[in-house]
Amino acid sequence: MRAPLTDKYLKAMPTPSAGKRLRVYDTGTTGFSAVKLPSGDIHFSLDYGPRQHRRRVLIGVRKPPGNLTLDDARSRARVLLGDVEKGADPVAERAVRRQEPTFAEWRDTYVAMVKTRKKSWGDDVRYLGRAAEWWGHLRLSQVTTERVEKAFQETHKTRGRISANRFLASVRACLQQAWRLSKVVENTAAKVAFMPENAPRARVLSADELQAVLEAVAELVDPWERAAITLIIETGARKSEALRARWEDLDLDAGEWRIPSPKAGHPQTAPLGRGTVAMLRNLTRLGEWVFPGRGKGTRRSDLRDVWATVRSNATAKLVESTGDTRASVADVTIHDLRRTFGLEVARSAGLHVASRLLRHSTVAITAAVYAPLGIDELRKASEKVARQREKRGRVLVMKARGK
Repeated sequence: MRAPLTDKYLKAMPTPSAGKRLRVYDTGTTGFSAVKLPSGDIHFSLDYGPRQHRRRVLIGVRKPPGNLTLDDARSRARVLLGDVEKGADPVAERAVRRQEPTFAEWRDTYVAMVKTRKKSWGDDVRYLGRAAEWWGHLRLSQVTTERVEKAFQETHKTRGRISANRFLASVRACLQQAWRLSKVVENTAAKVAFMPENAPRARVLSADELQAVLEAVAELVDPWERAAITLIIETGARKSEALRARWEDLDLDAGEWRIPSPKAGHPQTAPLGRGTVAMLRNLTRLGEWVFPGRGKGTRRSDLRDVWATVRSNATAKLVESTGDTRASVADVTIHDLRRTFGLEVARSAGLHVASRLLRHSTVAITAAVYAPLGIDELRKASEKVARQREKRGRVLVMKARGK
C-alpha cells in the first residue's frame, strides 16, 4: 500500500488486529515506510537495493503518544539512501556493530592486557572505570569525539587539570589499542587536545640547605629511618625503590644494589659508595626487608612523618647557620633529594653520567627535569665560548701579521 505519509495520515491509520500489521509506503521518499502494530506502535523503515536482493533496515520506533516524529524518520531515511548510493549497506553495517564490543566490555579486555606489560596499570583501572560510568553501555564506535570532550571537560571541572589529562591519556591508549586491533575505524579520543600543565618541578637544595638536611638526618634516633633518608640522598633513589629494598638485592661486597622493579620496568643496578655500604652493614637485619615495618614480615610503607621532622630540624639549623630568618626547607620534598643528586652529578660528571645514575630512559629526561641549568651555568658556558673565539681571533691576527 502506498500513500503520502503525513502526521494526519499516521493518526488515522487503523490499528490492525492481533498478529497482524499494516505497512504503508511513502510516495515521496523511495523505500520509506511506516508499519502500524496492534500495540499502536509505528515502526519506520527503509527498503533499498535491487528488486531481487531487497534489504530492509529499521529506522526507529514511534510509541504513543509519539517520541519519534515523522519528519525525523524521513530525514534519517534520506540520509541512509544517500549512503546507499555511495555504496554503503546499512543492514550489513548494523550486523557488524552488533558484534562490536561495548566500551565496558572492551575496557575489561584492555585492562587485562595492560596488567601484563604496564607497571602503572592502576591508573588505567581508575580512569577507565570513570569513563565506563558514561559510556559503558555504548558500542565502541558510539564513543564519539564529542562524548570524549564532554567527559574530559567534566573531569577538569570536578577533579582538576592534571586528573583530566591523565583521564584523557588512559582513554586515548584504550581506544588506540582498539583501533590497532580493528575494533574501531579511528581513535576518536586522539582528536581531543590535552590541557597545558605547569612546568616540571625544579626545586633543588643549595649547599647550605643540603648541609642542614644532612645534619638533621644524622640526629634521627631510629637507625632505619636515618639509613632510609641517607640512602636516598647518597644514591638519588626514588622513595619507593628505597622502601622496597630487600637484603637479597644488596651485594655489599661489590657495592651494588639491584633494583628489581624500578620505574623503567626492568631490573637495574645502582652503585653504592663506601659510606653507604658501611651504613648498611651496621643495620640490624629483621627479615627480608632492609627497612622493616611494624608488623612481622612487613616493610616500611612511608617516610612522611620522618621527613617532616627532618625538614623542621633542618630549617632551624639553616636559620641558625645563615642568620637569615627567612631561610627554610619546608617546601622541599623527598623527591627533591633525587633531583639535587642529579644536578650535582650533572655538574661534576655531565648529563650522560647523571642519566645513567638516575636510571632514566633518555638523557633528555635528565636535562629537562633533574638537571636544570641556572643562569650562572649558562653564563659560564657563554663566556667560555667567547674566550675561545677571542683567542682564535688573536691567533689569526698574529698569523696575518707574519708573527
